[in-house]
Amino acid sequence: MDLIVVENPSNWLDKVIDLGDSARDTVGFLPRQAFEEYALKGHIYAATNDENLLGYILFRDQGSTLVIVHLCVAQNERGTGVAKYLVDELFERNKYYISGMKLSCRRDYGIDGFWRSVGFMPIGERPGRATAKITTLTTWYRTNPFKP
Repeated sequence: MDLIVVENPSNWLDKVIDLGDSARDTVGFLPRQAFEEYALKGHIYAATNDENLLGYILFRDQGSTLVIVHLCVAQNERGTGVAKYLVDELFERNKYYISGMKLSCRRDYGIDGFWRSVGFMPIGERPGRATAKITTLTTWYRTNPFKP
């Protein structure tokens, strides 16, 4: 498995957008322009294997905190360590510049154990924006032990 920083324009960006669009029910919708802007900033990392996109992590800066906006793994790659690899690489490549990482995830997805396994702790909850049913978003935070 290799990690690349997705550039704009690139064939990888098109693959990331296609994967994100196919998973919009869980990761949420982002317009193409948003993906392009994140790529221009170097804020999309992709896990690849030869010419295959295994998954991607899309993030933004919020002061000294990185906020994970999307973590998306191809359906046939789930459970193979791709998500952990992406989270770990995001941390490793930025650990000297950040105080921590944060994200929000729907509680009903049942992946709280995953977030704990990669070093995140729940720090709060708020109502989700879903209109079809009532949802709760948990906010997770991972402290950087290298920064006070």
